Amino acid sequence: MTSENPVASPVNGLVLSEEAFFFERSLDLLCVIGLDGYFKRINPAFTQTLGYSEAELLASPFLDFVHPDDHFATLAEMEKVKTGIPTLNFENRYRTKSGCYRWLGWTASPQIVRGLMYCVARDMTQQKEAEAALQRANQELEQRVAERTAQLEQANAVLAEREALYRTLTQHIPNGAVQLFDHDLRFLLIEGSEIKQLGLDGAAVVGQTIWEVLPPETCEQIEPMYRAALVGQISVQEVLYSNQVYEVHTLPVRNEQGEIFAGMVLIQNVMRRKQAEAELQESKATLQRQLAEIESIYQSVPIGLSVLDTNLRFVRINQRLAQINGFSVEEHIGRTFRELLPNIADTAEELLRPILETGEPLLNVEIRGETPAQPGLERVWLESFLPLKDGDACGGQSQRIIGINTVCQEITEQIQIDEALRQSEERFRTMADNAPVMVWVTDATGYCTYLSQSWYEFTGQTEATGLGFGWLNAVHPEDFAFAQETFISANTHQKAFRLEYRLRRKDGEYRWAIDAASPWFKADGQYKGYIGSVFDISDVYNELRLRKQAEQALRRSEERYRTLFETMEDGFCVIEMLFDTNNTPIDYRFLEINPAFEQQTGLQQAEGKTLRQLVPNMEEFWFQTYGRVALTGEPVRFENGSEAMNRWFEVYAFRIEQPESQKVAVLFKDISLRKQSEKALQENEDRLRMAIASAQLGTWDWNLVTGELKWDTGCKAMFGLSPDAKSSIETFFEGLHPDDCDRLQEIIQEALNPASGGSHDAEYRTIGIQDKVERWLRAKGQAYFDANGKPLRFIGTVLNITDQKQTEAQLIHDVFHDSLTGLPNRALFVERLEQALALTKHHSDYRFAVLFLDVDRFKVINDSLGHIIGDQLLTALARRLERCLRAGDTVARLGGDEFTILLDNIKDLTDVINVADRINVALTGAFNIAGNEVITTVSIGIALGTSTYNLSEELIRDADIAMYRAKSLGKARYEIFDFSMYTQAAQLLQLEMDLRRAVERQEFQVYYQPIVSLETYKIIGFEALIRWQHPEHGFISPERFIPLAEETGLIVPIGYWVLCEACRQMRGWQLKFPINPPLTISVNISSKQFSHPNFIEKIRQILLNSGLEGSSLNLEITETVLMENSDSATARLLELQQMDIQLHLDDFGTGYSSLSYLHHFPFSALKIDRSFVINIGANGENLEIVQAIISLAHSLNIDVIAEGIETREQLTQLKIKKCKHAQGYIFSQPLDRNSVDTLIASSLYFQPN
Repeated sequence: MTSENPVASPVNGLVLSEEAFFFERSLDLLCVIGLDGYFKRINPAFTQTLGYSEAELLASPFLDFVHPDDHFATLAEMEKVKTGIPTLNFENRYRTKSGCYRWLGWTASPQIVRGLMYCVARDMTQQKEAEAALQRANQELEQRVAERTAQLEQANAVLAEREALYRTLTQHIPNGAVQLFDHDLRFLLIEGSEIKQLGLDGAAVVGQTIWEVLPPETCEQIEPMYRAALVGQISVQEVLYSNQVYEVHTLPVRNEQGEIFAGMVLIQNVMRRKQAEAELQESKATLQRQLAEIESIYQSVPIGLSVLDTNLRFVRINQRLAQINGFSVEEHIGRTFRELLPNIADTAEELLRPILETGEPLLNVEIRGETPAQPGLERVWLESFLPLKDGDACGGQSQRIIGINTVCQEITEQIQIDEALRQSEERFRTMADNAPVMVWVTDATGYCTYLSQSWYEFTGQTEATGLGFGWLNAVHPEDFAFAQETFISANTHQKAFRLEYRLRRKDGEYRWAIDAASPWFKADGQYKGYIGSVFDISDVYNELRLRKQAEQALRRSEERYRTLFETMEDGFCVIEMLFDTNNTPIDYRFLEINPAFEQQTGLQQAEGKTLRQLVPNMEEFWFQTYGRVALTGEPVRFENGSEAMNRWFEVYAFRIEQPESQKVAVLFKDISLRKQSEKALQENEDRLRMAIASAQLGTWDWNLVTGELKWDTGCKAMFGLSPDAKSSIETFFEGLHPDDCDRLQEIIQEALNPASGGSHDAEYRTIGIQDKVERWLRAKGQAYFDANGKPLRFIGTVLNITDQKQTEAQLIHDVFHDSLTGLPNRALFVERLEQALALTKHHSDYRFAVLFLDVDRFKVINDSLGHIIGDQLLTALARRLERCLRAGDTVARLGGDEFTILLDNIKDLTDVINVADRINVALTGAFNIAGNEVITTVSIGIALGTSTYNLSEELIRDADIAMYRAKSLGKARYEIFDFSMYTQAAQLLQLEMDLRRAVERQEFQVYYQPIVSLETYKIIGFEALIRWQHPEHGFISPERFIPLAEETGLIVPIGYWVLCEACRQMRGWQLKFPINPPLTISVNISSKQFSHPNFIEKIRQILLNSGLEGSSLNLEITETVLMENSDSATARLLELQQMDIQLHLDDFGTGYSSLSYLHHFPFSALKIDRSFVINIGANGENLEIVQAIISLAHSLNIDVIAEGIETREQLTQLKIKKCKHAQGYIFSQPLDRNSVDTLIASSLYFQPN
């Protein structure tokens, strides 16, 4: 490459290759980009403008330098270029090395084979400087022309040189062109990138006048400017040409003598700038709205927010923080922490000063102190402080600290709650870990979240192996399934349970355990899981077994002793008391003993010996007791143990022979084993009592011999008694519910019958004797009988099952009632309706009626105000309906916004109508739902119950049909069912079935109505209209089957079929009758079709299959379609626009928000509905509305098409109002395709009929 200056040496510049000269010397930013997104070549202007070296730019992808907000659009444009489509006038923001962004305007041409894109970028920020440079260049040219006017050849040479220079400069001016013209307004030169956009051939138009090249209306507009330039005036004007806006600069061109020999025109396409200015204004308005919304949010958020300056003065604060500090917002502004909050000023300044110095944020700091709003009360706040920095003009990193943002949330109550929760959990764990039972807790899913320390000590498990569902691994394999099933079932139904299973101890031994648990709930009723306890009862079981064995042994012992006593086989002896001189017994001598004596006492050959001789350490008790018998003669019976003999004895002693005799007969038996059993039994009973208390059971023991009834404290509490209250069988029956007394007496008598086995299991109610609280109890017991079957004892437990019964009752209620409104549901309503039907079969004078209600406009309310408001409205509506009915009537909610009413035992139809009127009157008042005033009505269908009905569903169906009749006649009314309604419903069902078959059999036809230009009466296109030729019923009007197709969803396949057929047919006509511009086809799109997931892809496929260009297809969309698809409408319409499809707003003015749709969506035309057109003839009705619609469309640069023109008066008025296009019977009725062929072949022009 040469380094010569092409301006200083034009000859050398011409010698340079066009590519090298353009690339290296161009003032524009030129580059070559590979299809991989990397720069391949960059001109010096590019590196100089952006400040990067060539190496820096070549090392990174193109997109790395593009502003993040422009990534998507830039990537999309590059993808388009990769397909071979050049890019014109694409703009994006590009980051310079200093961090600023500059706007660049791009023109790109692809070289697919070479894998490259050749790009020209214009620095839009220097546009004004470029214009000034161009002006200087022009002055230089004028000077050169003046110097060479003396010689024509030199002038021509200079002119040629200037032309070459102009061409070099102007051919690469983005979006612009340059023209030179003489005094005859004849073009001398025309160059620039915008020439093709203007529709001009630069070489062809040189030498021609503006009238020979440009349209007359354009010439009329620009001629004064051109003439003014030739007399020395400079002017600037915007000109609309070919749907583009151009900024036109005209100025004179002088020779060296200062004479004007030509005029110059600089043309710049400013369409994008105009659009950008409009978008900028809209963005500013949007920004203002967003700022207002942000300020509203700032003031209403529930946390405290403020901004402090560097002197720690408040410059901004929201209402919440002002409320916390105890001052108004205004009182804060301009004042410091120390002035307002001296109690916490030192702390605050200590925290805030370092932030101003270092710029580091301080997050989540607790501050404690008092506020003027609550003096004497310490509060706690969670504070975060963030430095507020200003930034440089280019949006770079923040630099200088100008203040501090503060975020404050008061957490006093949360800390108190957390502390209370911590203490509560600590107490629970302490109690659980030290309890004599193993405690466990689960969450609502059954996952075990806590096991007490006693569980780990017993089973040897750890938290890792026990929590979750690991605790089940400690259950005996034979009990595992039963325990798991019981737990899952209880958790599912949220019921208390109690079960027994074997649990493996850490030494491997399996122990029997009782596991009892109850569900627990939060204060709001939310189910949280289970709390339970496990108690080792193996010892109790074993000891009970030993106790029974001991009792059996004791009975056998007693029988044996009784036999021995009768045969003197009990221990028996005769002793002689020995006294001292004070008559104090000191010993006794055995005079007589039997064999049992030796056996029971272990004393051998005791006769003749004293007790002290045999047992030296014998207790004094025995001597004193027998001495009193000898002295007083009073017999004694007692039980006593002897540690010296290590035995217990049951003794009967009496004096024998004569008074004053000192001989005593002693009959005794060894009761040592019985005493040991009784001691063990007492210990076992103590442990069993503890286990029962842990399982929250009450125990009772009824001695049927003495009549004594014993209750523990748990049992007394269940009967509403205090722990110290007396219990008796009379107390028991006194506390029973009166309705359960007789039944329970029968159950008890049955249990006391030996034939029943003595088992007892009963549920009954009690009314607390002292607290008067009604409870449900479940009692289990066992009766014990003697050998003759006589009941001796009745023992058992009792459990409070009140919660369980209430849960069961609630479940039964929920099965037959609506969970939202509390009304009966469909099941209960049908049950009562069937009872009413049964009565009509047996009582001819019995009458009833069914009302079917549907809430009008409920979907609108639900969608606009939200489902929560909708649910509250249904509940409030249910209450009003209840107030309209008698006590014996039933109102039910079937689902959604549908209610039914059963009017029972009515006199005649008048009663029913009165109820319907009351309902309508009751609903005239607004509902106040969460601050919203909601007004709604209901449509009511009435069916009278007669004996001709056999099924409840038939009555509901007929009332439903009558309701739909009421809704179709205007809503907020009632209709009484008659058979004609059923016939019409059946016909509608038949029509739906026929419609489905019509889709399958393709019974539809497409007709075409011409759309005509009102300026030329030339056909510009057709609207596709569907017709149905029924095989039996003939022609069926679209007004009859289209609504049904919409309701059933059949409109989707029907709509696609019409679209496919219309596109195919239009492409055929275009090929058969080629005209310029080509004919277009307009097709209506339904709401369901527009919202179909594959709608865009389906349209694209239909165009591809038919070969029709997108620009030849007009899709007509109603405002209703946009309302029902508001979330996706914008994106879908833009996708259609990118396919060059024209979008028409159909039935304009008949829906809602018309102006907003025109403003926000890319419509190219709107259609005035025939309801406006039909009355604009002689009487002039709707004329002002039509005028307003046309004016609005023209101001938005949107075409207007009037529908339904039938008279010449209507046509005349529309032409006067400058409506450009129309359709209607005045031109032609809809035609089949053959008739359209004939019409186009004969003429494309109409003479209105």
